[in-house]
Amino acid sequence: MAHQPKAGKPRLVTSLATGSRALCLAALAAVLMAMVAPALAQEPDKISPYDGMPQMLVPAGEFVMGADDEDALGRRWEFPPHRVRLRAYWIDQFEVTNAQFAQFLNKVAAGNLQTIYSYCDLGNPFCRIRYDPQSKQCVVEKGYEQHPVCAVSYTGAEAYARSVRRRLPTEAEWEKAARGSDQRRYPWGNRWDPKNTVTRESGATKPSPVGSRPADGSPYGAMDMAGNVSEWVVDAWVEDYYLSSPTDNPVCLEGAWQRVVRGGAWCLTEWDARVTSRRFLGPSVQRRYMGFRCAETVPEPLPEPAPVSDQVLFYAPMDGYVYAAAARGERRPLKAPSDLTFVPGHRGQAVLLGDAGNVLRFLEYDAAGNFRIEEGTLALWIQPEGWQGTDFGFRYFFMIIDEATCKFYLYRYQQDNLLVLAGNGIEGEWGAIGYSTREWRDGQWLHLAVTWKDRKVILYVDGKPVGETVVPPEKYFRGMPPDFFLGQCANWAPTQKQASTAFDEFVIFSRALSPEEIVQERNRQGLP
Repeated sequence: MAHQPKAGKPRLVTSLATGSRALCLAALAAVLMAMVAPALAQEPDKISPYDGMPQMLVPAGEFVMGADDEDALGRRWEFPPHRVRLRAYWIDQFEVTNAQFAQFLNKVAAGNLQTIYSYCDLGNPFCRIRYDPQSKQCVVEKGYEQHPVCAVSYTGAEAYARSVRRRLPTEAEWEKAARGSDQRRYPWGNRWDPKNTVTRESGATKPSPVGSRPADGSPYGAMDMAGNVSEWVVDAWVEDYYLSSPTDNPVCLEGAWQRVVRGGAWCLTEWDARVTSRRFLGPSVQRRYMGFRCAETVPEPLPEPAPVSDQVLFYAPMDGYVYAAAARGERRPLKAPSDLTFVPGHRGQAVLLGDAGNVLRFLEYDAAGNFRIEEGTLALWIQPEGWQGTDFGFRYFFMIIDEATCKFYLYRYQQDNLLVLAGNGIEGEWGAIGYSTREWRDGQWLHLAVTWKDRKVILYVDGKPVGETVVPPEKYFRGMPPDFFLGQCANWAPTQKQASTAFDEFVIFSRALSPEEIVQERNRQGLP
């Protein structure tokens, strides 16, 4: 059964301008109402704290994906209709707007025209975002703040989704959110009416503000899925994917380099407005009608946080799971493989990260609340799995890489060298510490720790200080990074050894521990 709209009066949804994480919903609503004429829309199930986007719940369940009607004959990429079961997720109620995307560009790529233009073609006349060379900021043409952003590449859409802690929807998620569970042809039903949406037949010559056609609302309350702008989804294009796609949570991430595009647009026809219509573009293409919306998986509830010391910002024991047992910020990883392997750890279990054939397995976590640039300590146990300390390869045990704010690496660099890099993110602008890994052996457990305070950075191996540096003021961290990684790796030639590393008992402390406290952390048996 399709999810029914909530009872009560329709909500007046106006601006989707970005809010800060700390912005309360009441203040956000005031910002929204101040910026654009209201549009009737279904009450959202939640509002993203990162960009103020209303999000609609699509409950877990089954629906029929694909088409076999007469209009789809000869289009085997829509055939056959097949049953799909999806986990619960949230879908953005609206397409991402110019105001939201401009704020994203100013946050992650201020002054970096190469990155800006790789994400969005500001020279396209239907893109209403312009670059101000004096302020080095992206600004939206007046009156177009709440129009959907256009001429966005897949790369730009994916980068935006990551920045607001969401993701692009899968193709199956997009179709279910658009059609519900009754196999309808359009989001509103089975009868075509050009007045319901923004397409060529409606007389449109450009996109309209998001949510301005109330009839173009899906059974779950997602707006503009038949028209306005077409939307990127995460899947790679495989023409006959439906013939072999799995029943549960299908997503195609391997195959052609092209990406799937869904939904109609202001300059396209009824054919593309059908909820089953699918086509493809290259990930760098920036067509005048291309936009996007995001999705977010409804997570399983986490157990109560572990009672750790109040000096612990983040603690992930890796005991069969990779969420943090305790954290000041987000406990769940932003990104984690679904097929992780756990092995006996230094204490309890450990997770294998790094190389696994042609697959790279790593973890990404939100840095907000979980990391401090002013002062801190990170500590963890690692175990080489299939490599020695003299083997060539890059093993990133901890990594922050953000060109706008911060670079912080703890990694095995090339051959026989453990490195710490700490600096402002610009290439070469950092302090460095080096230490030989010649004695490291496959299967050996090693305790690594790094402290930082007053620009002084110290590296510890197995409880002993082995090097330090003082980073010059002009090269030190410039701001808070958005995320950090565990387990990244790089082998840049087929002859280099592919191998993994076991990670156990990862901790970030809010202050720089003393040498004696580093030893205590190494010898710890209980909670940090």
